[in-house]
Amino acid sequence: MVSEKGIAAREEELKRSVERLEALMEEIPTGVVNVDTKGKITYVNKDILQRTGYLQEELVGKNGFRLGLFPRETLKVLGKRMKEKLIGKPPSPLEIQFKRKDGTWMWVEMRGKALWEHGVPVGIQIVAQDITERKQAEEELRREKETFQVLVGEFPIGVSAISKVGHYEYVNPKFIEMFGYSLEDIPTGREWFAKAYPNQEYRNQVISTWVTDQKGSKRGESRPRIFTVTCKDGSERVIKFTPVTTGAEKQLVTYEDITEHKRMEEELVAHHQELIEKTGEVEKANQLKSEFLANMSHELRTPLNAVIGFSELMLDGVPGEINDEQRQCLNDILSSGQHVLNLVNDVLDLSKVEAGKMELKPENLSLADVIDGVVQTVRPLLDDNRHKLGVSVEEGLPLVRADKNRLRQIFLNLLSNAINFTPAGGQLGIEVSREGDWCQVSVIDNGIGIRKEDQERIFEPFCQLDNPLTKEKTGTGLGLTLVNQIIEKHGGRIWVESEYGKGSRFTFTLPLATTA
Repeated sequence: MVSEKGIAAREEELKRSVERLEALMEEIPTGVVNVDTKGKITYVNKDILQRTGYLQEELVGKNGFRLGLFPRETLKVLGKRMKEKLIGKPPSPLEIQFKRKDGTWMWVEMRGKALWEHGVPVGIQIVAQDITERKQAEEELRREKETFQVLVGEFPIGVSAISKVGHYEYVNPKFIEMFGYSLEDIPTGREWFAKAYPNQEYRNQVISTWVTDQKGSKRGESRPRIFTVTCKDGSERVIKFTPVTTGAEKQLVTYEDITEHKRMEEELVAHHQELIEKTGEVEKANQLKSEFLANMSHELRTPLNAVIGFSELMLDGVPGEINDEQRQCLNDILSSGQHVLNLVNDVLDLSKVEAGKMELKPENLSLADVIDGVVQTVRPLLDDNRHKLGVSVEEGLPLVRADKNRLRQIFLNLLSNAINFTPAGGQLGIEVSREGDWCQVSVIDNGIGIRKEDQERIFEPFCQLDNPLTKEKTGTGLGLTLVNQIIEKHGGRIWVESEYGKGSRFTFTLPLATTA
């Protein structure tokens, strides 16, 4: 038998152990609460008081179920867990809200175990861990996930979210519509690859490309790839994959269906190839046409020159005297012959350009000298129509690099048009200035002008405009076409500015000799 002295020693040792345990519980950074079998709080440690703001006397001795410390809807769950602990069921954590003294709520994870005395349960000791920050983080993550799903749910392209271990955590409605596979059909990347790429060889190629890309990708970087995917219904779609590395935890992938785009691209390539072949045929036919026109023009010039020459001889009276009626007929023959010859010459020049046989003989020229010579040539026409011609050449203008004869042809054509389409007594002008490395020349008139719809076609072959001054179409319709071709062959360009009824300005550029 144990003596009374031994019992007293044991009780004293037990008391000291309890005191040491309570001192330890006061210092640990975790809440500890003891309650009896009726729910009355018998002990709380310092951590609980600090975290909740209560005083010890506000909790100890009070029934925890009646203090309003827990949401009403959780009281039954809490009571059930207490009974389970008292009858010895294994402890399991319970996440529950706890009301602080200031009225705010905190989240705690509670674990309880029964307290025994003399073999009888006398209460429960609860260890409460503050998990408020964790719950807030989980709530924030939940809201972000909901927001993400709402946003990508409306995307016109497919989107999936994949965990770092290869599990598909989310696919948006467009993904399901595009491929026919839901999240249940493809829980992991293995299932997805097996279904999307049933051909083993092609699947291995896709996986190899995918893995290589992932190893070389940095956070936030995307590397689009194009693969052919087999959908759930067996159809094949060409898909542009764009994986975005968001960190170690998750990866987002977008899926854009470019099947129709690829089909159109292939058709476009085929059409382009066909166009190249047809263009070659057209160019060859155009070359043959130009050569034919050039040869024909040469053949026509010889008899035309004979017709014109004999007409002039007869008009001069060399073969003998002619009467007035014969003179009128000869004048008509001469005029028509010269018109046809001009047309043949224009056709010949145009054919040479198109056939690439027009050879320029560029030299350094004074544009002022060329213009003086041209003005002397057209002076009779200017005088007949009482036209005034003003010439303005910028002082110090450098020489231009051009073929002199072709340059005269340009001026004569533009001035002839200006004279023909300007009423008697009108004002014509030539303005020359330097624009950077180019010389810019404008031939101006205050004649009848050109309608806007005609301005786009006047440089096309055989385009002839009605001339209300003569009540007929004038010229061959090739003059401006030749002018355009000759200027382009010099490296320049020509354009027109005109207002119908107020006149026209034809402007072209030529290279300066210093930069040619």
